[in-house]
Amino acid sequence: MRLEPIPYLPNLLSSLRIALAPAILGAAYSNSKPGFVALLAVSLVSDTLDGWLARRWHVSSAVGQRLDRWGDGLTLIVGALGVSFLWLEIVEREWHWGLIAVAGYLMCGLQRLIEPAVEQSRSGWMSRVCGWAVPLSLVPLLTGQAAWPFQAAAVLQAALGGWKLAAARRTAPPAPATGATT
Repeated sequence: MRLEPIPYLPNLLSSLRIALAPAILGAAYSNSKPGFVALLAVSLVSDTLDGWLARRWHVSSAVGQRLDRWGDGLTLIVGALGVSFLWLEIVEREWHWGLIAVAGYLMCGLQRLIEPAVEQSRSGWMSRVCGWAVPLSLVPLLTGQAAWPFQAAAVLQAALGGWKLAAARRTAPPAPATGATT
């Protein structure tokens, strides 16, 4: 059975992630760990699904890319805030590893600002691995099983961010010359 393309579905899924952000934060603020985890999981799965569908159906658009970036940013922010609200003792213990992961995410964000838009559509296997490594590594961390998966994922995310930032600087267009022209 072949699924017929629904051109607006990827944008709808990205919009869902944006709409879920206040609910995710609300679940965390009301101290509902199951609600927070369930809503965050829906958001992360829809993130994977929207990109996959857009590529498979060849329906990517500038609006879709913008929605995806907003959804990514909001999910990252409310996810981090929610973890901080609900698992404060773990955050206090593992803060330095979290800082390493955040530095990696920030470097990836800077790469998006530096690199030409044409180059940003490429997503290698390392980006995909890191895209799931940090969220999945939170499971053993937050359940008290083991901290090392999160620590390893944080280092991988920082390495990816550094690599992407260095690559973006190599491909960035030259800055315009300053000074007076005649």
